[in-house]
Amino acid sequence: MISQVLDLEQIRATARRAAKERAGVPGEVEARRATLGSKPVFAGTRIPVAAVQAYLQRGVSDEEIFEAYPLLEPADIETARRMMHACSFALCGA
Repeated sequence: MISQVLDLEQIRATARRAAKERAGVPGEVEARRATLGSKPVFAGTRIPVAAVQAYLQRGVSDEEIFEAYPLLEPADIETARRMMHACSFALCGA
């Protein structure tokens, strides 16, 4: 058995740096072929919009969502909210 200690702060810092270098405009959604079954993801990430919407539906705070997905920007969460709101009026998925 190999015992190894991971420096989580270093991992978080790396993720935050990557977020700043993220390709794509915050708040944009894209569906790329061969990426998560062509489901909508936030531009420049592999984070599904539906995952963030599930957090929002459960009443999770933005701060907790940022902890779970450090690559997200506030505009991404706002886009997920707008999409949920628009979908509730259009009966999406019905």
